[in-house]
Amino acid sequence: MLTVGLLRPSINKNNFVFKHSILNPKNQSTYSSSSFRSFSSSLHLQWKKQYNPKELEREWQLKWKERELKKREDKNGRKDSLESYNYYALTMFPYPSGNLHMGHVRVYTISDTISKMKSMQGFKVFQPMGWDAFGLPAENAAIERGLNPEDWTKENISQMKRQLIALGTHFQWNHELATCDASYYKWTQYLFLKLLEKGLAYQQEAVVNWDPIDNTVLANEQVDAEGKSWRSGALVQKKLMKQWFFRIKQYSDALVDDLDKLKGWPDEVKVLQKNWIGRSDGVLVDFSISNSDKHLKIFTTRLDTLFGVSFLAVASDHPLLSSIVSDKQKKDIERFSNEMSQLDEAQRNQKKGIDTGSFAIHPLSGEKIPIWVADYVLSDYGTGAVMGVPAHDQRDFEFAQKHGFSWKTVVNSVDEKIEGRAFEGEGPLINSQSFDGLKGSEATERIFKTLEQKGVAAKLTNYRLRDWLVSRQRYWGAPIPLIHCSNCGVVSVPEKDLPVELPKNIKLSGKGSPLDQMAEWKRCKCPKCNGDAERETDTMDTFVDSSWYFMRFPDNLNDHQIFDPKIVEKFLPVDVYVGGKEHAILHLLYSRFITKFLHDLGMVPTAEPFTNLITQGMVHNKTFKHPVTKRFLKPHEVEDIYADQPKEKGTGTLLEVCSEKMSKSKYNGVDPQPIIDQYGADTVRLYMLFKAPPENVLEWDLKGIQGTFRWINRLWSLINSIVSTKYEENVFSAQSMSEEERRIVHVTQETIESVTYSSDIERHGFNSCIAHLMKLSNFFGDCSEKTKSGVPFLLCMRTLCLLLAPMAPHLSSEMWVALSQTSPKLETSWAGSNLKEDSGVLNQQWPISDKKLMEVRKTKTLAVMIQGKKRGEISVPVDATENEIGEIAKLEVNAASHFIGKTIKKVILPKGGNIVNFVLE
Repeated sequence: MLTVGLLRPSINKNNFVFKHSILNPKNQSTYSSSSFRSFSSSLHLQWKKQYNPKELEREWQLKWKERELKKREDKNGRKDSLESYNYYALTMFPYPSGNLHMGHVRVYTISDTISKMKSMQGFKVFQPMGWDAFGLPAENAAIERGLNPEDWTKENISQMKRQLIALGTHFQWNHELATCDASYYKWTQYLFLKLLEKGLAYQQEAVVNWDPIDNTVLANEQVDAEGKSWRSGALVQKKLMKQWFFRIKQYSDALVDDLDKLKGWPDEVKVLQKNWIGRSDGVLVDFSISNSDKHLKIFTTRLDTLFGVSFLAVASDHPLLSSIVSDKQKKDIERFSNEMSQLDEAQRNQKKGIDTGSFAIHPLSGEKIPIWVADYVLSDYGTGAVMGVPAHDQRDFEFAQKHGFSWKTVVNSVDEKIEGRAFEGEGPLINSQSFDGLKGSEATERIFKTLEQKGVAAKLTNYRLRDWLVSRQRYWGAPIPLIHCSNCGVVSVPEKDLPVELPKNIKLSGKGSPLDQMAEWKRCKCPKCNGDAERETDTMDTFVDSSWYFMRFPDNLNDHQIFDPKIVEKFLPVDVYVGGKEHAILHLLYSRFITKFLHDLGMVPTAEPFTNLITQGMVHNKTFKHPVTKRFLKPHEVEDIYADQPKEKGTGTLLEVCSEKMSKSKYNGVDPQPIIDQYGADTVRLYMLFKAPPENVLEWDLKGIQGTFRWINRLWSLINSIVSTKYEENVFSAQSMSEEERRIVHVTQETIESVTYSSDIERHGFNSCIAHLMKLSNFFGDCSEKTKSGVPFLLCMRTLCLLLAPMAPHLSSEMWVALSQTSPKLETSWAGSNLKEDSGVLNQQWPISDKKLMEVRKTKTLAVMIQGKKRGEISVPVDATENEIGEIAKLEVNAASHFIGKTIKKVILPKGGNIVNFVLE
């Protein structure tokens, strides 16, 4: 009998191919068995009729842990063992808040499924895990509870690690890291010094949120909706303080241009990044100020609208403002500027403004144009001054309406009807002197040439992107490794003295800068002159910690280097990076910046860190809000949360129902642990994957969890129906299959192709994968008992088990062993192998459809006509010969008796028809 040869992986990182040799020279689809062998004790099980996820999952997690401990590489052997990895799958590491939430469960289910699938497809997957452990929440918790933030953080890490393991994930825990460990932030400090050395780190004054009672800087999230401190209740002030920055703007062009190379990134994310960087090509126009020798420079990307200027608007902190304001307006301007200084950018869009009393001169028409101060103009974008063109810019239109400006249209909208808004499109110019009739780039270029000849215009590329402010006046972060010396100025801490460690014995009060109050820690000697000096008391933004962690994972125990470039060269770029959409801008932008910087230093092999990016959507749930008080109600305060019109208990008031991101404050969060305890981790995993594609919002629904659990129990019942079967045959022969067996084998081959296609890294359609498997299992459930007792059905069930394994590892592992230990020993390319003693489902190779078995199923149904009368129906291969059709027809129950004692004289088979007519004699 034929034996299928070993499958050998041929690696392609986005797809996979298994090359296999068939030992039978005729290449027939027949598979042999070997003698029965008992499995190793680690995989032997006593099948239980009742599905008990809690017990089953605990047992498999213990088995996986034992296996991992057996194969764990020791520290000295790590470098050699790293050579075998050829796929880097990474999830954005979590902040250790204490417990997993549903967002965590979703993202780690997605990434773990990808990793398991890639592993089965022949890759050696590197999937590490760590902790983004510095940050404000730990410091706040320490203040509130009188704890040390380090103790609080490490306790949370232990808890979340247990939960991740219970979810059925498989991470390389021997590569674990935490950004709060001195062994990690030593190298974050090294990175800071490298940036400083290359002129990419600098200090200057910047506006911060200042609490005047606690005398401390507040993060934006510590300021409530009324602009008050979360702790003291004081009205937060804006204050200038010296801060440290990274010159990310220096990489603006590379950060924009290289986005086009990222074919494996969602277009939505690339657009967000482009818009954040905000590169725009425009013109710098010089407006002279009336009765003054001063000039106001305006940056514009719409030079074609120059003749439509009604006013110029400047930022409230524009450097020329004080010198151009009329005496009459000075006090009002000063008051307005002070008001603006207390507002964030998001608050400065109310179209507030004040007249400076001064005028500018139009560079071509010579008209006088009023100069105003406007809240929506920011000093750090462009020149801090804009030309107001109400007819063709919506913000200018709203400002002009509010303050009574008149305006004129200078771009003809042609057929587009414009009412109550600005026309921001292109069209032929009107009311623009000699430039009338020109449009678009031609109009812009002609106007520019005229201005250039007058010496009042120059082309300029501008960026919205600002340099990265990395200073934080907090304790729980990586200390900035600098020393302030009265003789030598700012001095870098020598690399040999890194890390600059945080002081351990500290009591946080929430008042003032914590490190600034640590006199003993702050005092030090200058590395240059050995004189008395003080340490920098700012810590770094936690985005710095997370901007390079993926480079450290492969070489996380290196004491002498930030990482070994030779090791990182093998791992970068990361093959697939999975994380939330909320990190689509800053985290990814900063990671790309740091990667480009280190690439320029020759330390990493690539200028981009992540080849493929999957950004999963939020997990939403229903919120219930009182229509009058606007108070959010807890679920137990609602009569029936599943009702079409939920009501408040006790009052019967109809509530406002909305679907929103899970949040503690809105009482719509769901703790995953009780759900896992009741229904099992596999149920939750399957639900998370099935409910919505990864990039979409997932609407939480307990009924969906229950439905998934019922499907798992149906699968369990299918195994129950065959687990005690005594197989009469040890082989699988395609030629001897019944019609129903041919159907299930064919559908199984189709399902392999559908699941493989849907789960490809470019599509990650796990919801479609599960839908295909549900359909397949329903098909199996409808099979006859005779079919279920045959080898083809057994192999099809094994295939289903293999396809399900990355998504539901515990369930599939149990099912696989049950199917393997009582069945013939068979090895196929599409249903795995149980020849080896330790052939657990996650050690199997991903199924590959057998094209010949797909051909077997290509049949058609024919009505059997004998002597002109219908006598039954038969199913025949589409390419069957007349003789084969005749032989099949003779076996049809209703037609068989009509052939007895007769000879087939002629077979009439109309081309493309669905009948066959037999003429007998």
